Amino acid sequence: MRELPEPRAREAAPCLARLFAEASPPHQLFGAAHDALEAMGPAAAEAVPILIAQLRTGNAGSRAAAARALGLLGGAARPAVPALLAMLQDDGRANAEAAATAFLLLGPFARPALPALIQAYEADPASLRGPMVPLAKLGTLFPEARQAIARVLAHPDENARLLAVPALGLIRGAAADCLPALDAAAASSTPMVSVAARTVAKQLRQPEAGDFSTPEELARRAEEMRRGFASGRLE
Repeated sequence: MRELPEPRAREAAPCLARLFAEASPPHQLFGAAHDALEAMGPAAAEAVPILIAQLRTGNAGSRAAAARALGLLGGAARPAVPALLAMLQDDGRANAEAAATAFLLLGPFARPALPALIQAYEADPASLRGPMVPLAKLGTLFPEARQAIARVLAHPDENARLLAVPALGLIRGAAADCLPALDAAAASSTPMVSVAARTVAKQLRQPEAGDFSTPEELARRAEEMRRGFASGRLE
């Protein structure tokens, strides 16, 4: 989509933000929203204050919509990281999951949130809710994210270990530095953990596992994740 002239984009960005604030748009609108925000260029930052306010004051549906909209803004949404972190700790499951998705979409711009994301994951590593999947996806970008998951392979909770193994599989080739932890888990006395760890370790040792070690590949993967969510094809 052609980038809008900056004066018009600055006017349009708050209007789009209010659309997210006043209603919970259906999933199919996110692709159009992504394209519109992308076309606004730097002027999309004008939407950020409205969306941050909505994170704090809106109803459950509009808060979740605002969080996902911020995720689509990339680096312009960095001022929203504290509000998104607070939302991640929300008692409402939908709000926590929306905040986690926003961090996933932020990709490389989510780095300031990593310590809190890791802390939240380590506090409850056996839960599918919250930061586990976004943390795994961000593991393609940040070694500290994937190492946090690798440490859970030694957790006393069997369910936590069972979830950590496929989470490392999501990271693909970048998780090669977690192979020692996976090999140790493969020797587990818990059969399901052992089989799962051997399977993922084998996959990571295949050349087709993917290499995300270069900045170009990392940037490409982050953009792939954002576009995948926007089009409903997030892996």
